[in-house]
Amino acid sequence: MKAKKSRFFIIGLWNTFFSIVLFYLLLRSFPFWNYQFLLLYSFVVSTIQSHFMQRFFVWQSKDRYISELLRFFFNTIVLYIVNALLLPLIIIVSGLGVFYSQVLITFFLAIFSYYLQKLFVFKIRFTDK
Repeated sequence: MKAKKSRFFIIGLWNTFFSIVLFYLLLRSFPFWNYQFLLLYSFVVSTIQSHFMQRFFVWQSKDRYISELLRFFFNTIVLYIVNALLLPLIIIVSGLGVFYSQVLITFFLAIFSYYLQKLFVFKIRFTDK
């Protein structure tokens, strides 16, 4: 169990870094595009990268690929919706810019994501070692 948490933390740092950098580059490259569209684009690309990293390096899953991928995408859609709803709210309430608000949300969602993936996507029980 500790090894999975350690791997999730390390891969999670990579996935978080990848996601934040991609969103930043999109914001800088396309400043006139709506940030919600850029968020959607970065979520799609980040999700593909994240599934590969988590399936093989964190959870070392042997489950059927397609069914697991569908669960992963469902999980990601839930996270995306939460993110898309929180982003304008955080921007307005905190006064932070788009990028810094997204960084804040990303760290919150990373913690939430661990439990969703553990219990739903990769079906690892808390009692598993």
